[in-house]
Amino acid sequence: MGVCVADMAAGIITGAPNRVSGAMALHVLKIMHAFGRILDTGERFELDSTCERPAPLPENLLGL
Repeated sequence: MGVCVADMAAGIITGAPNRVSGAMALHVLKIMHAFGRILDTGERFELDSTCERPAPLPENLLGL
């Protein structure tokens, strides 16, 4: 099982919020768009978004 899926399942079981939010997904999408723009134009590009860094995954998430 993948770590992200295990984390989501653990959150559902314990009621903890999902570690990966919509705000993080949007921020990552904007980063990918910025890379493409920089490669096309060679110009500096500043992001207009941020996201909160999630807490580290618990060490025993996968039971290993």
